[in-house]
Amino acid sequence: MQVSRIRAARKSEWLKCALAHHFNPESDLCVENEIVVLATGVDQYIQEVFHHLAFYNGDDLVSDDDFSSLCLILGIPASAETENVTSEHRDICDGLPRVLNFREFHARLCGLFSLKAQEGQKGVRLPVSEETEHVEREIRLRCPRVRRRKCVSFDLSADHQNRKRAVRSGQSQNPDHLQSSAAEAKRDAVDINPQRRWQEQLELENASLRELVEDLRSALQSSDARCLALEVALRRRDMPSQNTAETQNCKTNTQQSKHMEWDSRRSTKDLLRELELIRASRDGQLEEAMRFNQRLEEELMAAYGEISRMQEMLDSVRTENTRIKKRTEEVRESLAAGLQGVRALQEQAQQADLLREQAQSLESQLEKFR
Repeated sequence: MQVSRIRAARKSEWLKCALAHHFNPESDLCVENEIVVLATGVDQYIQEVFHHLAFYNGDDLVSDDDFSSLCLILGIPASAETENVTSEHRDICDGLPRVLNFREFHARLCGLFSLKAQEGQKGVRLPVSEETEHVEREIRLRCPRVRRRKCVSFDLSADHQNRKRAVRSGQSQNPDHLQSSAAEAKRDAVDINPQRRWQEQLELENASLRELVEDLRSALQSSDARCLALEVALRRRDMPSQNTAETQNCKTNTQQSKHMEWDSRRSTKDLLRELELIRASRDGQLEEAMRFNQRLEEELMAAYGEISRMQEMLDSVRTENTRIKKRTEEVRESLAAGLQGVRALQEQAQQADLLREQAQSLESQLEKFR
């Protein structure tokens, strides 16, 4: 199998691309794999972003400035002071309240892309409704995530060798007394058991792989939501303060201003360092997941080949079993015919004794006549 080149994707518009793909999957046929994966749980994705943004306020609310900064990060023009305000900005920021709850946050983000999708398609996803509230409760019940210990091992080579040994040991456990029809049936049952165990193991690995992909998707969404929240925090720090009159009245001396400036630079550097660490960790997890997925595909192809080979062996054993049964029936018929011949010979032998007695009596009579 030809392994494709692995590359790490780092885009600030992942949420935007995931929403666009979720509401209009046929818009871009060459969409990247990570966008397709993120679009499968777009409601949880939005919920993660909302929780990270609402953590700054502390009341499960997002301010209008943070929402506008998020729109800028996602590539949606969110500056109302500019002259060339697009229709997208008017749709998403029209009548924006000072604080947004999760329902308003979800409706504004999804409403923009659902309206876009309705222009190009007839059947699209319905707008957000009251049923969206269960997403927030479900997410909070699932956090913190407790991952099950039963998962696929990353040591694929050792696992593959163990499966080969199990198959070989299952094949070498055939009994030696395969001469009667009952022994043939036992051997057929022993040959089927390794295949069933193999299929059960493959089903278990597929279920574990689905759980692993779900956990990786959740981790990717959480890390990207954290990155978006940090970028919004950086923009919030760079924004000028609105209360200019109060700040002018509360001027401090030069030493305090230098100290505050040094603290702000230090905190900004800490935020940037944390952001870089999160980005590097997420990119590393993505590369590891892609590499692990490719190795699992190779192992799955090898497993399919092993299953086909075992199926051919099972078919050959069944044909051999039917041939032996036919030969057994022929031998049984020949034995029955031989038994009939022996019985006929026994009857003839009994008649020979009678003839011998008659011959002796005739000889005695002949002696008398002489």
